[in-house]
Amino acid sequence: MQHYKIVNWSPDLEKLLSVIPVHESTKAYVKPIDITIQRIIFKLLGIDISKCNQYNLMLVYFPPHSQINIHSDKPVDIPEDIRIAQAVLLPLKSCDNLVWNWYESTDPSRIQYIGESGSWKKVPFLPRDASKLIDTVICNKPFIGDIGTFHALENTANEPAIAISIRLMPWSYGTVQTCNELPPIANLTYLLQ
Repeated sequence: MQHYKIVNWSPDLEKLLSVIPVHESTKAYVKPIDITIQRIIFKLLGIDISKCNQYNLMLVYFPPHSQINIHSDKPVDIPEDIRIAQAVLLPLKSCDNLVWNWYESTDPSRIQYIGESGSWKKVPFLPRDASKLIDTVICNKPFIGDIGTFHALENTANEPAIAISIRLMPWSYGTVQTCNELPPIANLTYLLQ
């Protein structure tokens, strides 16, 4: 089963980088972008937010030789039908060595549910020694990615990797495997493989 779909999309990355404040860090992070800046980005990207009941743009920042824990972005404390399952990843800078891996659990009893009050809802985390790699993609091209299945990103380069993760509801409630509809983004098309 494939957990991503490469898309054709060529927005002006320099313009995007000029409006997104990137805070360098020694740790990788995926954090929401300020709502005022999100609105600017929506215009730059041609995202029709009138077709969304909710939306969120996340800044993806990975310093050199960093990774995040294996997790799923499907919070356990909300109904299944409104759990986010897919997002668009748009690489902005130095993503040739940013790798997105998907995993399955080899021991479901080791899944942990972690959340932070006021920051994010409880989501499942999976220890690396209780996981099996099932799919992978290099993040150097825009793609629609499965964020409901266990996954983790890793930057193997000597420089920071920067991207944005675009979550547009209700589109993001669909799954990469079953959703054939594109999100409401101008000039975004599937790449014929």
